[in-house]
Amino acid sequence: MKAKRFVLLVLVLATLFSAFAVSCRKKPTATTNDPEPTVDPKAADDYKDFDFSLKENGLYLVEIPAEKKASFQKETLIIPGFFTGEELPVPVEELGSYACQGLTTLKKVTVSYPISVIGGYAFEGCTSLTDVELSGMLERLSTGAFEGCAALTEITLPKSLSTIGDDVFQGCTALTKITYEGTMEQWEAIRKSPDDTDWLGEGDQVLLRCSDAETILRIKK
Repeated sequence: MKAKRFVLLVLVLATLFSAFAVSCRKKPTATTNDPEPTVDPKAADDYKDFDFSLKENGLYLVEIPAEKKASFQKETLIIPGFFTGEELPVPVEELGSYACQGLTTLKKVTVSYPISVIGGYAFEGCTSLTDVELSGMLERLSTGAFEGCAALTEITLPKSLSTIGDDVFQGCTALTKITYEGTMEQWEAIRKSPDDTDWLGEGDQVLLRCSDAETILRIKK
């Protein structure tokens, strides 16, 4: 009798131990309280200047936080088009308003694919900026995006552009040439301010070169 009880006890303990071992091997399930993905350490240098904010549509907005602007000394900058976390890369849709405002040492900037929006006053006061490369998917240049970029002499705008806000180039006193990659018909279809020149601000005339035509944009004095 005692032998049977001993065998039963051993079997019960073995079963409990087996169930415990299986439970320890199970992977934890995701919950709504799981933290957001962090930047892949391998790509840390590409992202260290930026903050990323998740928008309601599931895409990201990128900007340089104020504390990093204060110590910013670079002459070139690439705005990343993807947020690379622990999972698959997520597209960055927008360069936020005031994102790079006041970076006075910045001379060259690349706004990477697939960014489609440059927020208001994003590059305001970047007084040394001379070389700008824009995303081929850019759709909107918001109000004052390049205001006060006094060293900027020319810029190329992609044919994907559909909206240009007021005073985008206000204070760009050296700007003399705009190259638009679409046709003149496409240029005229872009939504601009009512009198069609407020987006340029005040200054001298600027040459607009489209893929099929050229014209002089006369700016109010």
